[in-house]
Amino acid sequence: MPQSFWYVQQTGRTFGPYSDADLRKMVASGRLRPDDRVRRRGYSEWTPVGELNLKPNSGDAKRQGKPAKAASTQSVAEDKSAKPATQQRQAAPPAEPRLTFRQRLLPALVISNVICFGVLLAVGTYVAVSGNSGSEAEAADDVRQVKNDKPAAPQVSTFDRDIQPLLKKYCLDCHNDKKHKAGLSLEKFRDADDVFKARKTWELVIKMVNTHEMPPEDEEALPTADERLLLTDWARATLDNIDCDGPVNPGRVTIRRLNRVEYRNTIRDLVGIDYEPTEQFPADDVGYGYDNIGDVLSISPLLMEKYLAAAEDITERVFEGRLQQVISEAGVKYDGADLRAPNGGGPSNGEMRLHSNGEAYALHDVKQAGEYVIRFQAWGERGGGGWPRMALRVDNRTVREVEVDTTSRKPKTFEIKVKLDKGRRRIGAAFTNDFYDPRYRNRAERDRNLTVSHIHIAGPTDLPKRAPKGEVVNADVSPYDRLMVAFPGAPGKGELSPEEAAQQILKPFATRAFRRPVTPKELERLVALVGLVMDQGDPFDRGIQLAMQGVLASPHFLFRIEQDRQPDDPKHPEAGYTIGDFELATRLSYFIYSSMPDQELFDLAARGELRKNGNLEKQVRRMLADPRGQALVDNFGGQWLQTRNLATVEPDPKHFKWDEKLRAAMERETLMLFGSVMRDDASVLRFLDADYTFVNARLAQHYGMKDVQGLDGDDKFVRVSLKGTPRRGVLTHGSVLTITSDPNRTSPVKRGKWVLEQVLGTPPPPAPPNVPPLEEEEDGKPLKGTLRQRMIAHQVRPDCVSCHERMDPIGFAFEHFDAVGRFREKDNGDPIDSTGKLMDGRAFKDAGELISLFVKSDKGLYVRNLSEQMLTYALGRGLEYYDQCAVDKIVGQVAAGDNRFSALVLAIVNSDPFQKRTGKDVPHE
Repeated sequence: MPQSFWYVQQTGRTFGPYSDADLRKMVASGRLRPDDRVRRRGYSEWTPVGELNLKPNSGDAKRQGKPAKAASTQSVAEDKSAKPATQQRQAAPPAEPRLTFRQRLLPALVISNVICFGVLLAVGTYVAVSGNSGSEAEAADDVRQVKNDKPAAPQVSTFDRDIQPLLKKYCLDCHNDKKHKAGLSLEKFRDADDVFKARKTWELVIKMVNTHEMPPEDEEALPTADERLLLTDWARATLDNIDCDGPVNPGRVTIRRLNRVEYRNTIRDLVGIDYEPTEQFPADDVGYGYDNIGDVLSISPLLMEKYLAAAEDITERVFEGRLQQVISEAGVKYDGADLRAPNGGGPSNGEMRLHSNGEAYALHDVKQAGEYVIRFQAWGERGGGGWPRMALRVDNRTVREVEVDTTSRKPKTFEIKVKLDKGRRRIGAAFTNDFYDPRYRNRAERDRNLTVSHIHIAGPTDLPKRAPKGEVVNADVSPYDRLMVAFPGAPGKGELSPEEAAQQILKPFATRAFRRPVTPKELERLVALVGLVMDQGDPFDRGIQLAMQGVLASPHFLFRIEQDRQPDDPKHPEAGYTIGDFELATRLSYFIYSSMPDQELFDLAARGELRKNGNLEKQVRRMLADPRGQALVDNFGGQWLQTRNLATVEPDPKHFKWDEKLRAAMERETLMLFGSVMRDDASVLRFLDADYTFVNARLAQHYGMKDVQGLDGDDKFVRVSLKGTPRRGVLTHGSVLTITSDPNRTSPVKRGKWVLEQVLGTPPPPAPPNVPPLEEEEDGKPLKGTLRQRMIAHQVRPDCVSCHERMDPIGFAFEHFDAVGRFREKDNGDPIDSTGKLMDGRAFKDAGELISLFVKSDKGLYVRNLSEQMLTYALGRGLEYYDQCAVDKIVGQVAAGDNRFSALVLAIVNSDPFQKRTGKDVPHE
């Protein structure tokens, strides 16, 4: 059931928006007086609080103050059934949208700009409420009927009466069909339905009006603060007026490239090699706080080159040793004409003829160190009474010198065995005794020359023998043996042809790599690569290696591609269609494992049973308990709590002792707490109020924890109780406290802002431009007093005070923790004051009491924000206005599941955005 949202006027300032339950509690607590006025979102009239009858659990059906249906060009009395579907959308009360993440952001932006008029005081949605426990029953409570249950309904804002006059007065002179400034015309909008369909345009309008970019400040007529609020409020309500009882758009994810972590994990699970691409691949871009967002995971020519090189490197590691043993049998041959002879030679009839002292050589890439056999085939022309001499060289070092005492009719082969290190080696044959005398008595011997026919390199010869030809090897032996499940001529099954053997190898490999069954045409192309390689004289293994490189460089491996098809319901294409089992398995696996589906998921998807018989829930629970589930901890937890930012933090060494061991320990502490909540399937509220943590010796010393049992060096972490200490949950972890500080001191502003954004999902508006930094000195001398005392002067600026009133009390609560998370009693020699009040009057004395307030009264905001954050990560896209219905369901299911971690994950996995997808032709504006 939708709820209303309200703005409050008190002492000449406007606060809000508040939910129905919030307003009811504020009146009950006396924080609102009878003469204070309230206005329901989407309405234009203000009503004194004293005229409201606050009746709990009255429900929408009994609400006497429910407004008439909105109308712009049609009468409000017109029968709903006679209206087009789009106008029925407008008929829904715009004053009662759900509170979405976008709606929570909007008031902050509105407030930030109206401050410039000195009218509004920015009040955080979260700090302005004392209730909002998150339960669905309380969320459905409304501020109910007007006195005596028979008041006139408040007047709802309409496009014709309220919005169009504002557009004509302030906008249409520039943004009309003729001038079309900035490519925008607002003249075409005639009613709310036109606005709803042009979402992108009106999102921009809201933003420009909120930030005071429009109308420009040099215009003669500028809207008042109330007019700006009326326009943006109405537009927001119109755009967010979604009916969750009908078909809801599940959204559409941009085709997603694997990010670096996903690529590494997928290679590990597919091939069996831990390949670290961090040094080779460019850093992944971040969107909506996460690095797995499809919209920002682009691919550049440079990255494509890196992918090709990685595919070659990975397959070489797979075949290393095994493939070299094949080479030791067939060898690598460099024909004489292909050798290099920069001095004293040139090609002749496919050979290299050295007519003066010089060297013919090849640059050979040695893939694996070992003993090699090098064979030089050559012949000579006598001169001056003797045969030519040839030095056999490796890296300019002569290994052996021979006399080439044979002619072109019978070339001679000379062999050496030599140890070669891995890398590029220079293998050469040098002519060392040139002779030329045109007057020599024997005309046939006046010119001595050496001709090198070819150089042949085989090895290494000192490796273990490969499994017998045709034997299917144990999948656990090595990556090579796991992948090479067939060979040409396999005994006991008839003689397998190279094509048949290639199919048996490449079909399962490509299916797992593409995360779906490989098509016959795709398999045919891969097998053809094997045949092409073998036709050129290379072994079967080399052909498989090349085909696997093709798979690893394919878009079907590098991208998570979901096939488009027609929506299930043609009458409601925006409702999309249910994705297939292989696509669902892929979404689930990359959500929890940050990797490809494992065999159990593949098998269920292949049988079409992933959604049947409770299998999906069983798989989620199995995966959360699997060690690979640590990926959810590292990649979601590390980005939601921003502990990854520790990598770039550098506290001032003049003030703090800081080293890499402490940095690593802080990050691991937070991730271990996250992991314990996940493994124990505890309440997600434990992130905030856990009375235990994990420390190693370095971190225990940093925190001043004495007599901790079980510590043994920096590698071992133990669980310790925090009872009786000032620490509770992640908000008092060194990681969070350090990333929200400046290099040389704490930052209450950063800490307060972090809590508002990452914990409660109620970010403050952007800071106004040209805000001066906090003064640290006066007349060249450090200012005295605590940081809190020194910030008072900074807060009195009209364009700063409202935001600081939201952030600073939260930040000051943590002032007992210094910039690297150590507890302290004094700052700059003076006692620290960590007391404070939130905007709704709730008081606290320190961080512990503030955290208790969050857990008791603001858990609804916290759980909703965590749900939105995890849904964003799971989907790989930012949330849109139509996702509010899904978020509402998720929050309700989490509450019904006692806020357990598994309840959150299962609610997300079972949600429409995770299970479905809209077609490509469905408009999303």
